[in-house]
Amino acid sequence: MKLTFKTIGRTFIFEKAHQDFPIGYLVDFVINPSTGKFEAAWVKIGSELKIMNFLDIQSWTSNKLIIKTEDALSEPEKSLRLKEIIRKEVPILGAKVWNGKQYIGKVTNFTFDTLSPRIETIIVDKWKWLWRQQRIIARTQISKITHQGIFIVDNSFVDTQKTVKNKTLEIPEVD
Repeated sequence: MKLTFKTIGRTFIFEKAHQDFPIGYLVDFVINPSTGKFEAAWVKIGSELKIMNFLDIQSWTSNKLIIKTEDALSEPEKSLRLKEIIRKEVPILGAKVWNGKQYIGKVTNFTFDTLSPRIETIIVDKWKWLWRQQRIIARTQISKITHQGIFIVDNSFVDTQKTVKNKTLEIPEVD
């Protein structure tokens, strides 16, 4: 299933054995900056922030996530496998996007696939005065993710809003 980060809102986490009452809710993801793959999820349980491995997810709808057991949730510092990734973790939302040295904008949303789990596209906004330019950039165009921002390989992104000012498009006649 493909979802956008902003549409998951408060996805509640349920334990398979006790599906009547949520044990917590999804807050954010731990994304490996080298691969763009989701390695884990940050989960809020009461006032605690815990980490959950994606391998422990049994099913996922847009607002409900079912895990095998509550033991799947652990303290972030106890996860040896994720320790290095968490240290390198870069927040995707709000990250600056660069095409070489040219600033493209900031990430305002992203789509992801719950099966792979990977980022599919990032949605980038740039404001000029009162005009908003929004672009959708595919995962294949992302060359690296660092604390300085997300770098793309070229200009082959999609403009979601195309503006043509004072131009008449001429369409050649076909014989």
